[in-house]
Amino acid sequence: MPVNLAGTVYQGLEFSGTAPVTREFNIGLNYNIQSAYPTGVDALTQAQLGNVVNNQQYLGVPLHKYGWTVNYQDSPHFTAFFGANYFAQNNAYNQAPFWIYNAGASVPLGDSTLHMSWTNIFNKNAGLWANFNFGVPQIGAPGYSNGCNSKAPGIYCTTGYNTPPHMLMLTLDHRWGSLR
Repeated sequence: MPVNLAGTVYQGLEFSGTAPVTREFNIGLNYNIQSAYPTGVDALTQAQLGNVVNNQQYLGVPLHKYGWTVNYQDSPHFTAFFGANYFAQNNAYNQAPFWIYNAGASVPLGDSTLHMSWTNIFNKNAGLWANFNFGVPQIGAPGYSNGCNSKAPGIYCTTGYNTPPHMLMLTLDHRWGSLR
């Protein structure tokens, strides 16, 4: 049976909105703030784990996230978008803050629709394998001394994770009979 090591505070707000610019164009914005941290962790547990520190944001839960998108729709003919998401400090990839840009479009072709999307257009932080101990280092808990850097044993080293490499995806959607 699991034993809880402490309490946790997890609270936040998320805002998103879309505003028309013209009949065909609109702009979307989103913002998210998440505060997530442990409370009541004893000193020994903090020192042993190294990355769980009382009243300090959990590793991999960014305090801020935001993004934007520009959308075009010439209904029922053609739709397209271009947008970006910001991965702030303390992101789940254990990378320095960065932006990822994506785009896509849908084009009708008779009874079919061709969908195209391009993710991570500029290939930011892309890769196939994790980078052990090459993520953004974190200050360890008081008393933590198992860090990967002999000159600074109180530093908690993280594994740096990569974003998926940029991908171009094409999908043809065809509907038969009553599914049209």
